[in-house]
Amino acid sequence: MACPILSDWDYVRTNAVRVFGDREHWRYVYGGNGEYLATRDQAAEFVRKKWNAYPSHFKKTVTDTGHTIDQLIDHVTGCRVADCSGFVCLVTQGVDPNKPRVPYDMTSGALYSVCHDITTPRLGVCGGMLWKSGHVGVDVGGGYEVSFENEFVDVCLLKISDTKFTKSGRLPWVDYGRMICATDR
Repeated sequence: MACPILSDWDYVRTNAVRVFGDREHWRYVYGGNGEYLATRDQAAEFVRKKWNAYPSHFKKTVTDTGHTIDQLIDHVTGCRVADCSGFVCLVTQGVDPNKPRVPYDMTSGALYSVCHDITTPRLGVCGGMLWKSGHVGVDVGGGYEVSFENEFVDVCLLKISDTKFTKSGRLPWVDYGRMICATDR
């Protein structure tokens, strides 16, 4: 994929860590891309729209875990929402996460398909994208990653070695400079 450089690895790491630091104002909703749901009515409209579009996802992550749609609506009211790929797009594409407008809005699989220098998470680079089937996160260095996990878990900072990510890659719109594989794992 040929595209202009939109950010660099340090910008990606900084944005991902900033979103984690502001995690009380961010929530996971499948299909979310940084929308701000200021009121309960806005949250209800957004959640119901996504719920109707992806019913099997919400059954698995909300109702099958003992929660209700109303609990999810209350959980996300007053917050920005994203899913894992929406989060990766926001923090890697040179946009302010508080004023999201991403040039490339992609699913986890589409993000993986445009990566280059694909390797294992252990050999990935800071600012790189981490991938496993259906899920992505951002390598923030020092052996840690930030990702949006699921409804009611939201934003996490985890040791990469404790996750089930299988691949690490470099996104085409991020300048990784002359970085070589990480040595701090």
